[in-house]
Amino acid sequence: MIQVIRRKLHSIRPYIREDVQVAALLGLVVLIMLLSGAGCPIKRFTGIPCPGCGMSRALLCLARLDIAGALRFHPLSAVMPFAAVLWLLRRVFPQRLLKLLAWLLITALVLCWLLRICSGDPVLAIDIEEGFLYRFIKEVNDVLSELR
Repeated sequence: MIQVIRRKLHSIRPYIREDVQVAALLGLVVLIMLLSGAGCPIKRFTGIPCPGCGMSRALLCLARLDIAGALRFHPLSAVMPFAAVLWLLRRVFPQRLLKLLAWLLITALVLCWLLRICSGDPVLAIDIEEGFLYRFIKEVNDVLSELR
């Protein structure tokens, strides 16, 4: 069994560089979002938070070993380090298992999102009037009203 794992790990060696590049790109995107104050692009556009809202702040808390803070920002944040390790080792595990785990994670994210919205979680405050889409539609409606 250990020999099989060693062979598989040796076979993924060429992909490590690609994985590091993807991780660096994701880190850069999160850093830009945090430094610019842009936050979640979905919430900025619609005024409705996405299922992952709070995850960036939660992962920053995890990096500081503040588990309580991480769970406060996103209850599934404790799962993300394991998901990252699985993603890095995705070529070692059977694809069927990875697909199953991905669907379980997506389902958990959506269910968690719905429960948090229904419970009034302050991290997921809905403010449609602050969304770009609402303001755009309102502006177009105001312009059309003036033309009538």
